[in-house]
Formats: sequence, structure tokens, C-alpha cells
Amino acid sequence: MALIFYGSTTCSLCGCVLKENENILAIPAAIANKADPLYKFNDQAFHLECLKKQPEYKELELMLSLLNKHKSSKICFVCNLPITKPDDYIGLGLLTSDNSNPMFKYNFLEFHKQHFYEWEERKVLAEYLKIQKESHQWVGDSLDFILG
Repeated sequence: MALIFYGSTTCSLCGCVLKENENILAIPAAIANKADPLYKFNDQAFHLECLKKQPEYKELELMLSLLNKHKSSKICFVCNLPITKPDDYIGLGLLTSDNSNPMFKYNFLEFHKQHFYEWEERKVLAEYLKIQKESHQWVGDSLDFILG
């Protein structure tokens, strides 16, 4: 989550200092793909009014809604049981904001570590990731553990 220190943190869009009485939004570091159009908002703070002027705002709003839904539950996608230990957690984050991308259906999935490595579709996801890295639709190494 982007850290906000009122009176010193600035809006990443307008550059003005964020104040306590203002409507602000902090975007968490949940977007793994540096090539995704929403990545430019990753792990930053904004005046809400500045953010609403951005052409990607509706997509960003949808992403945050999905993120909040998943982050509040911490339920393993494979066994459907709560994930209670941070060391036993794998979360995929936002893989793509493009709903036509085959990786879209895997956005924000959460797993117990063991279940992730046993998950049947992990190899399919790894293949999508490999193809997208080769075609430069995916930039970054935060999910390279999936390939190995």
C-alpha cells in the first residue's frame, strides 16, 4: 500500500501535497505487470479528483473492487479454506486489466503455497506468462516463480 504522510506526500498526478481533509486514494502494490496500462498507478497516492480525470479510472475502480473482494477473504482457490499464515500464502495480484487476455481469469487468485504448486492450471498460467513475456505483453519478474 502506498504510504501517505499528510502534509508531505504529494499526489502522483498533480504534484500537490496531500492533506488530511482531502479525498485521497492510495493504490496498493498489486499490479505485477509493468506493461499493463494500470501499472502507472501502482503503489502511489492521489487526490481522488485527479484520479477521476484519468481515462483509466473506470478500469482502476474495477481492479480495486476485485482486489478488495479477494483481500478481505484470504480463501485458497484450491481448497476453499482460509489462509491463516502469511508464510503459507501466494497471491497473484492483478495479472492483466485486459478482460480479453487469457490471464484475466487468474487475477487476484490466492493460494496456500502447497496448493498453488499442486494446482493443475499452474502450468497453463506459466505457459501464458511465458508467451506474454516473449511478446513483451508482460514486463517484470515478480511472477517468475510460476515459470520454475
